[in-house]
Amino acid sequence: MTGIAKRIAKDPGVYAPRWYTQTATFDGADRPIDQTTGAQVAELLGQSQQSFVRTSYTKRNTVDTVGGSYGTLVASVVHDADGLPVHIEYGDLAKTSTDSGTTIAAA
Repeated sequence: MTGIAKRIAKDPGVYAPRWYTQTATFDGADRPIDQTTGAQVAELLGQSQQSFVRTSYTKRNTVDTVGGSYGTLVASVVHDADGLPVHIEYGDLAKTSTDSGTTIAAA
C-alpha cells in the first residue's frame, strides 16, 4: 500500500483547514487496484465511509471496469489487437459511450 497527503492552498501561504489523504493498493503487476480519493463529501462515500475507486483488469492487462464508492464509473472497455481502447461504456444512467475519440450518448 502506498499513500500520499496533500494540503490545498487557498491563497499564497494560506492553507485549507484539512489534509487530503489518498492510499493505493497495487497488484503483482504493479497496477492500482484500490485507491481512496481523499474526498469527504457524504454523496461520494461508500458504506465504509470512504471514497474509493476500484479498477479491474483483463488477462491482457488492459482496464476492464472501474467502480467504487460512486458506483460504476466505467462499465466496459473494448480494446483492439494492440490493446488500445476502441469503445468505452460508462456507468452513468444514460450509458454514455466513447468510440474512437467521439462521445456518443445512448438513445
